[in-house]
Amino acid sequence: MPHCTLPTLRARRFAFDAGGCLYRDHLGRRVLADAEGCGRLEIETAAPGLATDAAADGTFEDGLIAATAEDGPSTLSILRGGLEALPDLAEGIDVRGSFEGAGWVLASEGPLQVDGLREEAPLPASSLPIPFFLEACAATLTVVRRDFRALPIDRFSIADAGALKERGFRVQNMSDIEPLDGFFPNGESRVAPVASHLNTASWSVELPAEAFAVVLRKIYDRFHGRQRARVLLNGLPAGTWYEPEENRVARWAISDFCARVPEDGGSALRIAIDPVAGSPLWSVAEMEVFALVRK
Repeated sequence: MPHCTLPTLRARRFAFDAGGCLYRDHLGRRVLADAEGCGRLEIETAAPGLATDAAADGTFEDGLIAATAEDGPSTLSILRGGLEALPDLAEGIDVRGSFEGAGWVLASEGPLQVDGLREEAPLPASSLPIPFFLEACAATLTVVRRDFRALPIDRFSIADAGALKERGFRVQNMSDIEPLDGFFPNGESRVAPVASHLNTASWSVELPAEAFAVVLRKIYDRFHGRQRARVLLNGLPAGTWYEPEENRVARWAISDFCARVPEDGGSALRIAIDPVAGSPLWSVAEMEVFALVRK
């Protein structure tokens, strides 16, 4: 099992027709799933010749690529983050409409939305319940509660000069701030300012004393896929934030990154986002920060 001890916060489904893919690699293969860090891969349908970096049980610790040189429809799901034991199905409770807090969705009826991501979540299955840390919504739900909750502690727009100054926000080589008139994968429209930066952006937040981890969230333009950045907390490496998908039709998207709070860091946390050389510019319209605390 992966050594990562952070809670699993996100499930992602990659589904493609016979010739579709995230992108083609340097060998011309169709890349059908791509993830940084640790997690688990579940293959629902596989194109011929599909090869992955996952272990026999689907787990991976140092990133994952699933690719094939052949055509064929494929559907793969990834749990991103540390892997706790799957929840006990007997502990599920039935809910109508929405459930606020952190948990796993075991079953649902109707379109499933989790954590305000504005896209349909993968269907829950016995092998892959769907994790969430803020809220899950569907016509009816069966959920299992988790032992932590998320507290919103910061939110700002990249175009709000006063908010940036208040947080000590610094950035190098940022583009002009321009409005983007577009929509999310669920069809929800949005008109808001967005910018991209080539080098490090950083700002400060105050943490509650009981926080054991933080979740960083950005609303951004995914016109360019494979956006990748190093994350540093109080100057210490916390991992790589990576979003492989591009969508030049439904350009608005939401991305999350979870990291453990540095020990002995006190209540002040300096967050730095450092795009990796050779990657597309790091896009951001709005940033949010959540603190994870035990119940």
